[in-house]
Amino acid sequence: MNSITKALTDELEGKKLSPQAKRQILNREPRKKRNFIPQIAAICICAVALFLFFTNTEKETPQIIAADAMFGSVDEAIVDYFNNEAPKLQVEFGKQKDPFHNGDAYLMRLALEQNSGRFYSDSTLSQSDRYVLSELLHYVQEAIWHNNVQVEIKPVQSIDQLVKQAPALISQLKPHVEIPYMKVTDEKQRQWNYTSFDTKRWVTYVVVLAMLVGAIIYLIKNKHFIITAFVILLAFVSFSQPFWQPFKDVSAYDEKTLVEAVKRELEKVNVKVVGQPELQYAASIHKTRTALVSFEDGMTVLAEFDYDNGRYINQGMTWHSGFNFSKLAIVETNSINVMAFKAGHHVEKIRIENEQNYLAEATLKEQKPTIIYFKTPKELSSYSRGYYDANGESVH
Repeated sequence: MNSITKALTDELEGKKLSPQAKRQILNREPRKKRNFIPQIAAICICAVALFLFFTNTEKETPQIIAADAMFGSVDEAIVDYFNNEAPKLQVEFGKQKDPFHNGDAYLMRLALEQNSGRFYSDSTLSQSDRYVLSELLHYVQEAIWHNNVQVEIKPVQSIDQLVKQAPALISQLKPHVEIPYMKVTDEKQRQWNYTSFDTKRWVTYVVVLAMLVGAIIYLIKNKHFIITAFVILLAFVSFSQPFWQPFKDVSAYDEKTLVEAVKRELEKVNVKVVGQPELQYAASIHKTRTALVSFEDGMTVLAEFDYDNGRYINQGMTWHSGFNFSKLAIVETNSINVMAFKAGHHVEKIRIENEQNYLAEATLKEQKPTIIYFKTPKELSSYSRGYYDANGESVH
């Protein structure tokens, strides 16, 4: 050992260095520079993954919960609805002459299944009883729509009495109804089978996945296992993207998605509104679902959704700053006139007339928002629609 090496050895004896570092100094080997690129790349990829996650998951939806329910107790409303509508099921088959149809059961079903407090206060029933009543409301409404079954039904005095009768009534009505009962959660689940990706986004999606798979193979070959883990995370996030973006920009299954769909459609047609949207009312009958949504600047939208394989897809909107709305919908062979009235309206009666005589009349609650459907009889080719207040004077 020469004097230089001996001096270095003696000097290194007291140093806290690794045997490898000491060997490199004694042998005069150049020190390898530490490579920070894998760690930097790992951090960047993690940041990209988090960005994709937070930008593609569902955003916070407009708040619709109210401190006080607009229409009071849902249990009382259901009893009133049943006692008012059930007599229509006792009319002889094919003899039902009332062309007006009440779509209020939809809001009651929403209150039973996932109460928001916006329209009705929460039910006192157990969860199983809520679903039984929700199913009954659906079949009562649909059977009245079809007018193809006659059932003897006695009025009920309480919600508990209706719960006891519900299973037997459902078994009688269900065979005569075209659209089967579907829970709100089941409607929501059907949205996940469809995505809103267009062709361009699908191509980008496939290209990104291919690049990530290639990067994973390269990194494994070069034993960069830490960064490989982050790339796999990013690939998983990218692969899951379509499942975070269901077909929700045109379909709606509850109060929140009705409002979201209206807001998005207005943005598409570049209609400027002020303030957050407020769901004034919603109704659903057979294959038509309708929402009345208002904004702080007085603009109100009547949106129509049509049934398609378990989903209700947006089919168009009407908007203005007035109180009364009307929209003609064609469902199968039926012509349906949707009439909606936002809060503050002065209409108490709707009258349908033609040139020969008066045909039908419906009574509304003045000032209260509502939606009602007029199913045009096949023999009626033309008619006029009149709105009247409590004094019998015409309302325009």
